[in-house]
Amino acid sequence: MPLSPRIARQRQRQRRLLGWMTAVFLLAAVAIVLAAPRAALPTIESAKSLTITLISRLVPLPAAGLLPELPEAATPELLPPAAPAQPTAVPVRARWEFGALLPYVVQSGDTLPALAARFNQTTDAILKVNPALAVFQSTLPPGRAIIIPASYAPLLGSAFHMLPDSAVVYAADPGETAAQLQNFDGWLAHRHEPAYSARAGSWDEARPSWDLINDVALQYSVDPRVLLALLEYRSGLLRNADVPADAARNPLRLPPDTRTGIANQLEWAAAQLNEGYYAWRAGTQVELRLLDGTVQRIDPWQNAGTVALLQLFSQLEQPAEFEQSIGPQGFAATYQQLFGDAFASALLLQPANLRQPAFTLPFQAGVTWSFTGGPHPVWGSSLPWAAMDFAPPALAGTCGQSNEPVTAIAPGVIVRNGYATALLDTDGDNNEHTGWVIFYFHLRSDSIPAVGTRLAAGDALGLASCEGGRSTGTHVHMARKFNGEWLAADGAVPFDLGGWLAVSDGTAYKGRLSFALPAREVRACQCVSDQNRISW
Repeated sequence: MPLSPRIARQRQRQRRLLGWMTAVFLLAAVAIVLAAPRAALPTIESAKSLTITLISRLVPLPAAGLLPELPEAATPELLPPAAPAQPTAVPVRARWEFGALLPYVVQSGDTLPALAARFNQTTDAILKVNPALAVFQSTLPPGRAIIIPASYAPLLGSAFHMLPDSAVVYAADPGETAAQLQNFDGWLAHRHEPAYSARAGSWDEARPSWDLINDVALQYSVDPRVLLALLEYRSGLLRNADVPADAARNPLRLPPDTRTGIANQLEWAAAQLNEGYYAWRAGTQVELRLLDGTVQRIDPWQNAGTVALLQLFSQLEQPAEFEQSIGPQGFAATYQQLFGDAFASALLLQPANLRQPAFTLPFQAGVTWSFTGGPHPVWGSSLPWAAMDFAPPALAGTCGQSNEPVTAIAPGVIVRNGYATALLDTDGDNNEHTGWVIFYFHLRSDSIPAVGTRLAAGDALGLASCEGGRSTGTHVHMARKFNGEWLAADGAVPFDLGGWLAVSDGTAYKGRLSFALPAREVRACQCVSDQNRISW
């Protein structure tokens, strides 16, 4: 029976390819004979080896160690594994060819969309060469060696890792800030200044510096050691008694006519750190704009903790000083002199496939509240957009009094309270820097349970109010932390309140809550209307 034209063409191509492979094999064997000493004869294995070498120059093959591994178990780790090793030198990035397969080791908190943004690639392209990653719906498995197809990217910035992530976010208790200051016994240890106390909700004419630093660290969830090292690096305030004359007014040496005083300047610095950290986490920032207007592409192998510092120093210093500060002899050296090697005690903050536990809406069943704030900043205007707002019945947009309780969205214990503030620890270890912790704000201070109070899901946790500073009306402001990191409400692990998922529309305070089955949604509005009413 004659072959069809299509099959005949396929057979002809196969014979042609076989002929080419045979020719290459024979040429390889001849080359070995000519190049070898008289006593050495070519072997089949040596010919095969040279053939593979010749072919690999035409079609680059990935190194064996870079091939995708088998999928890990779907059950995510809940506890941080051993600390990663400290880099021994600044990596040198060679220029790569378009399409080359670049080696990458997954870092804590990495997601496919973020990696794609950093490497100027697509998630589909990364999955094509790493199909085992398809089982990870949120965070990728830390430590996994993968390959990423190279795409065009401009010249990159520094490859030096300044600090691990867990040294930048408030992920571990570093000890008493006051005691650390006393140990250094410099100017800062004896400094008091007038400042507002967020915890007390009042003005204090003589707050000690350790209290100011601790307040900023807790509010922004930034490790206080980073703030201390920053004050030392910029002005020598920890180890020196004699400091610059304007140290009290401008401890970080910010440009004139900007924020003044320790508290104000550290708040600015903490906001910059969070801006860089969480934008890198999400993949929404891949460049730095320096003070002279130049733009620098961030090295895609960087970690979030280092990018936080890159963002801070890019807004603090001119380019020449910036390059010095972000190198091995800059800020990282000062930090190590003060507190030791941060990489030696680094924690892995986010395991593979991080998932939120079951949370409910923050009010009692059968009562209708208003969804008044979609994803927006926890503090000020910096990232991440981790918070959402809810107002009790009929009080959206007004500062009236409500007797409808805000409730615990999960079982837990109150680990910190203060002016308008409560933090609910849901893993029972009485530590707000580990596991899942819920931050509540704008609560009426006299309604908040005492520290150590254990609550079941649905128990009263306080009353919504306008306390706590700027407020558009009586409401409760809520956000989540996991191992010290704020989690974006509309991120890789979305804020899920009893099946209602947070969705941002790209504008702070806007967005919606979406429920899958039956399909429903409510849209955020600082109002009382049918579009933002929600109950369960």
